Amino acid sequence: MIGCGDFLSLKDNFHYIKIVSVVNRLASLIIPSRPVTYTLLKTEQKICVEFANEMRKLTLQNKLPYIWFHISNEFLPSSKPNFSFELKLKHMGKMSGIADYCFISAQDSFFIEFKTDKGKQTQNQKIFEEWCAANKVSYFLCHSAKQGIDLIRTRLKDIYQS
Repeated sequence: MIGCGDFLSLKDNFHYIKIVSVVNRLASLIIPSRPVTYTLLKTEQKICVEFANEMRKLTLQNKLPYIWFHISNEFLPSSKPNFSFELKLKHMGKMSGIADYCFISAQDSFFIEFKTDKGKQTQNQKIFEEWCAANKVSYFLCHSAKQGIDLIRTRLKDIYQS
């Protein structure tokens, strides 16, 4: 016969196994299948890769209580632009000016835009930031991966202290 205490420990073990299983499957989702040539990346892209690598680490350690993702709003350079495809994407909801990263949890959601030290927001990025402010959604502008990582760590401290 299983006592109440035994049931709780079994339940806790099941919860742990469930978390480990999700994290293992999640690894295949968030870890790139091939490396990227770091030297070929632009400065802002390097910042984003460094930041994303730290977010992957925190996620796989189960220390990041957010669903997070990079919003792929760039376009592929081409000698022949496909205006028809871009128009379709726009009709499907693609917007210029969206922040680089979105973080979502049950208690909190926010956006992070990365820029180089000399980088400036576009007009559309400023409009998106205003939209966030009007809807009381936090928006942060960071100029380095370290600044973004420090922001996340500060938010985590706030979550775990409350």
